[in-house]
Parts: sequence; C-alpha cells; structure tokens
Amino acid sequence: TRADMLKSLGMEQAKIFVSHFDRPNIEYLIQKKSTKDENLQKLNDFITDNYHGCTGIVYCLSRKKTEEVAKYLRKNKFKAHAYHAGMNLEKRESIQNKFLNSKGVIIVATIAFGMGIDKPDVRFVAHMDMPKCLESYYQETGRAGRDGLAAKAWMLYGRQEVVMIKRMMNRGR
Repeated sequence: TRADMLKSLGMEQAKIFVSHFDRPNIEYLIQKKSTKDENLQKLNDFITDNYHGCTGIVYCLSRKKTEEVAKYLRKNKFKAHAYHAGMNLEKRESIQNKFLNSKGVIIVATIAFGMGIDKPDVRFVAHMDMPKCLESYYQETGRAGRDGLAAKAWMLYGRQEVVMIKRMMNRGR
C-alpha cells in the first residue's frame, strides 16, 4: 500500500517514516447498557468522576440521540453541543470552532464529527452505542489523548446492538 501511494504521488524515492499505533495512554472501559435513563446517568457519572471540566467527544449512532444526550449533559451543567450532518453548515462550523478553541467543551456527535480534528487535549471519547466496526472504534477512540497524557475511551454495549450490526452487515452483502 505504501509503495502504491508513493507511486501515485510520484514520490517513489521519498523517505518513509512509520510510527507505532499503540496508544498506551488510553485506558479502555466498557459497561453494559441498561435503560435509557440509566445509560445517561452512567455517562454523567463517567464524566463527573473522571473528566469534569475537560474536553471530550461522545459518539451516538443517530442524530436524534446526539440531540438528546447533549441536552441531558447541558441540564447537568456540562458545556455540551450536538453535532451531526443534519445541521446546516454554519451551525456545524460554529460548534466545531467552539470545540477547537475552548476548553471543557463536549461534542455529542455522530461519526460525521472528528475527521481531520487534531485537538491534543481531548481527555475522553465515549460511545453511547457500539460502533459498526473495530476500525471505526479505534479511529474514534484515537482522538483522545493526542498530547500523550492519560485519556479514557468509554463505551456502552448491548446484546441487541450486536444483532442489529450483524443485520446491517448482512444487508450490505
């Protein structure tokens, strides 16, 4: 793949620098899903106990859920904003600028958020829903702790999600 990329770019003689992908500064935590209210409380407890006042990203599978979770977090005194592709460009840019230029902002987003984001002080990434694949999960959790300091990746999982994701995968074949 590297050789193909270099050839496509016309850079066959370029030096190649490869870094290790291990991120020992990220601690991974997983909890089982419960009721909707209990799941929101679990998220609140995770942030309050570990990262109150810190920057973070919370991922959800649906636009509606991002709005609900952001509203819940704001009600609990967090600087939280929903972010999803259903918002107009101006609103998304405003929220992204708040996230990039302020401390303690939590973005509650679908996977539409995060590509190209290089904010070093993201202390946590939380998943209210299981990602569709391991590669996505690793990419999303890798947005935490880019400064090398301790960070956490927290996820809720449920058996029903595993069934749903398998169905989605089978439909794609």
